[in-house]
Amino acid sequence: SIFHEKIMNKNKIVVVIEDEKNNIFGAYIDKQIDKIINLLDNSWSEKTIEDLYSFVFSIQRNGHEEPMKFDIKWNCDEHAFQLFPQDSDLLCIVGNSDICLYKHHMRDNCYCNQYAFDYKNKENVLVAKEGKENKFTINHLQVFQMEYTEEQKRKKEEQLQKKFEEESN
Repeated sequence: SIFHEKIMNKNKIVVVIEDEKNNIFGAYIDKQIDKIINLLDNSWSEKTIEDLYSFVFSIQRNGHEEPMKFDIKWNCDEHAFQLFPQDSDLLCIVGNSDICLYKHHMRDNCYCNQYAFDYKNKENVLVAKEGKENKFTINHLQVFQMEYTEEQKRKKEEQLQKKFEEESN
């Protein structure tokens, strides 16, 4: 699929989703995406991308601009990203089903939960919840690859060190 081509063996990936309710949100995965889940065995944990730098974000909710960023929790970084095989209905999962994307023919089954990222005690930050459902339908899906300058890399390392020190205390 085009999605697989855009992300496989690449790092610093941004996935941006616009749904049917004008929510715009997505995820950033820093580490190289070089593993695909094998649905026939139980080695899921060996096929997930572990990434302390990953985060999810919300740009717009229900048509209103509300930019927010949520870093992955220290104890959840081993489930930052999972890519599914091309013959699967699932496209990918970000976090512990924080964002679950299905392929085009099943795009009405996509959903969000709030597990692996620090949502700062806010609820329904990616999609507006209706009843018990956090489902959404993808209208547009875009993938970008970022590049960093050496200065940006240094700052990122400093931020991670500071975050580690704060959570260790």
